[in-house]
Amino acid sequence: MAAVEDAAVLVLSELMTNAVVHARVSPGRQVATRFTSEGRRLHLQVEDADRRWSDLSLRDGEGGRGLLLVEALSRQWGVSERNGVGKSVWALLEVPVEGMEG
Repeated sequence: MAAVEDAAVLVLSELMTNAVVHARVSPGRQVATRFTSEGRRLHLQVEDADRRWSDLSLRDGEGGRGLLLVEALSRQWGVSERNGVGKSVWALLEVPVEGMEG
């Protein structure tokens, strides 16, 4: 279970960092997180008030690799429009069955 917890913390950190840095969150604007679990699936979601979306995984240089980590650690991830203003970036992680970790 520790591996999925570590992955969840890293994924959430990357999604939050992207929301704060790239969505240009300013005072009075919110970044919200949601966590839900269903069976062996953990759904992490970060919402911000900026509708703009760019494929940060294609950036060169020192920055812009965070979504590559999200992709590597997640079963699935994506971006969707929020009701109202902004976007939601989410990731789905699979919780391993007890005793099956290597």
